Amino acid sequence: MPSRPPESPLIGTSHDLTVTSLGGLGDGIAHIGTTPVFISKACIGDTLRARITHQNHEGATAIITQLLTPGPARQPAPCPYFHACGGCTLQQLREAEYREFKTAMLRSALTRAGYAPDHAEVRFLPPATRRRVEFKTHFPEGKLQLAFYEPRSRNPVSIATCLILHPRLETLMQPLQHALRQLNFQQHIRAVSVTLADSGTDLLLHVSAVTPKPDVELAALLQNLGLARATLQVGEAAPVIAATRIPVTMRFGETDMPLPPDAFLQATAEGQHDLTQSVLAHLPQQGRVVDLFSGLGTYSFPLLARQPVHAVEMDAAMVTALRATSRPGFTAEMRDLFKEPLTASELSAFAAAVINPPRAGAKAQAQAIAQSRLSHVAMVSCNPATFMRDAALLKQAGFALIAAHGLDQFVWSPHLEIFAAFAR
Repeated sequence: MPSRPPESPLIGTSHDLTVTSLGGLGDGIAHIGTTPVFISKACIGDTLRARITHQNHEGATAIITQLLTPGPARQPAPCPYFHACGGCTLQQLREAEYREFKTAMLRSALTRAGYAPDHAEVRFLPPATRRRVEFKTHFPEGKLQLAFYEPRSRNPVSIATCLILHPRLETLMQPLQHALRQLNFQQHIRAVSVTLADSGTDLLLHVSAVTPKPDVELAALLQNLGLARATLQVGEAAPVIAATRIPVTMRFGETDMPLPPDAFLQATAEGQHDLTQSVLAHLPQQGRVVDLFSGLGTYSFPLLARQPVHAVEMDAAMVTALRATSRPGFTAEMRDLFKEPLTASELSAFAAAVINPPRAGAKAQAQAIAQSRLSHVAMVSCNPATFMRDAALLKQAGFALIAAHGLDQFVWSPHLEIFAAFAR
C-alpha cells in the first residue's frame, strides 16, 4: 500500500503578512518566502495576521485572523454579514479601487485575447438589483434558517438581509422563512431558489424528500405570500411544479415567454436590458441570425422584430417553450453545442451570430465560427477566462473587435459579464 503523502507544511500555521497585489479573483496576494499566499477579503497595503487553510503547487490560501494595519484602499464593509458570509468578497475595497479592479479584469481579457483594449470600460450597476438568489438552509434548534455558506466552506451562515438583492426579494426573506417553517416537510428542504420574473415571484425548493400532498401546503403558501408558483426538486430529479397561482412569464422584445422552473436568466433586469441593446446595436439589421445558447430567447425575440432568427439551445424545457412560441421567421433547435457545435457550413447560412455560453465558454463552437463565412458575431460571456480563449480564436480567424464593454451585475464579487462585437 502506498504511503500517505505528508501534509503541506504551511497548513494551520499563522503568519504576519503584507498584501502587495490582488489576484484575478480579488484575493489579496502576499508571500511566505517564494510561496504566494492568497488571502480572501484583503486589500493592497494591508498588514495582517493570516492562518493558512490550504496549500498546493500553485501556492497557499489563508483567512484573516487579525487586521494589524489597514491598507489605504480598505473601507468598512456595508454588510453586517460580510466577514462571515462567502457571498460577497469585495466589499472591503473603496469604490475607486473596486472599479479599477473590474476595469483591469476587462482590459486584461481583451489584451490576452489579442485585441487592443483602447478605452474599454465597465458599466456598473447598483447593489440592490439581483433578481435571482439561492439560499441554503440549516436548522439550529430545529427551526429552518435561510443562509449562505462561509467563504470556501459548506458551513452555513444565517442571514436576515442581503444588500445585493432587489428590494422585493429582500423584503420577502423573513416572511418566506416563517412560511417555510410551517411546512410539514421543512426539515427536508436543502436550498431555496427565488426568482423575480416579470409576471411574479417564482419559488423552487430543493428537497431530499416530501410528505404527502405538498401541493396543498404550497398553494396556501403562494396565496399568503403573493407568490406566483412553487416547484419541488427532489434530489437530482427534474423539477416538478407543485402549485401555481399565476403563470410565470418573462417578456423578451414583444414576446411573453413561459419561464420553466430553474431556467437561466440574466442576474438583473438592468443587465439584460444593457446586453440586449448592445446586441441589437452591433449586428447588421438584415439577414438571418443564429442565436447560440439562446436560453428562452433573451436576444432572439428582440432581434426577431427586424429579421429572421434561428435559436439553438440544449435545455429541453427551454426548447419546448421556444417551440411553443409560433412567430413568423422564428425557428428553434435542441442541440448540445459542446458536443455538436454548428458546423462552418451550417453557420454560413446566417448573416450574423449571437453566442452567450455558460461559464465553460464555447471553444468548439468558436472554432467552427472561425472556420465559417460569418462576418458578424456578438458575444456575451460571464467568464473573462473563457471569453479570452474563445475571442482569441476569432482574432486568429481575422475578426476585428468593433465594440466591447464590461457589465458589473455581480456586484461585490470577482465575476464580470463581458459584451463584445466582432466583424471581418
